[in-house]
Amino acid sequence: MLKQLGGWDVGPGEDGDLVLRIRKAGYRIGVAPYANCFTNVPTSWVRLFWQRCRWDRTVITFECRKHADIGFPWNRHFRWSNLCLMIERWFFNVVCVFTFWLYGIWVLTVYPDASLKLLALLYCCGLCIELLQMLVLLFYSDRLKHDLLLSAVLPLYPFYQVFMKAVDVFALTREILFHESGRDNFVPLHVRSATWRW
Repeated sequence: MLKQLGGWDVGPGEDGDLVLRIRKAGYRIGVAPYANCFTNVPTSWVRLFWQRCRWDRTVITFECRKHADIGFPWNRHFRWSNLCLMIERWFFNVVCVFTFWLYGIWVLTVYPDASLKLLALLYCCGLCIELLQMLVLLFYSDRLKHDLLLSAVLPLYPFYQVFMKAVDVFALTREILFHESGRDNFVPLHVRSATWRW
């Protein structure tokens, strides 16, 4: 399969790139709801910040540049499912990221006296959403005790989400304005220099 698709393209996010290339070739992607994925996690907030910047800017690199053609009806790779995927990615991973911060600024500007109450309300709404997600996770969990223990940090998770939204807006803005992924040291300089940038 990998050979048919032309092998790996150079650069970070190659798994996401490969998924889109598989879809462009007309194949479907299966879901494994009980799969366990392991990774080496960053050991500091700074490392987490830069890791997430690398990961989160791929929506611009792939769906808005390299593979944008799968959303065009006149393109041979077009499928309605691919268009829905593109719209979903653009909406939730680009539009909503910027809207989140614009809404926050608007609330603080228009309702300065009630901003603490509104932020507390938003925190409670966010906590309810995280609780719902945690219940879904526990339903599928094959390590129930472990995941229940991890759910103890749930009250802090909305704050973590705000941190992640800050990372997102930083990463997306830099990718849109400066094509930051083209300067990523993920691959050696001589390989980056010979690679087409999206």
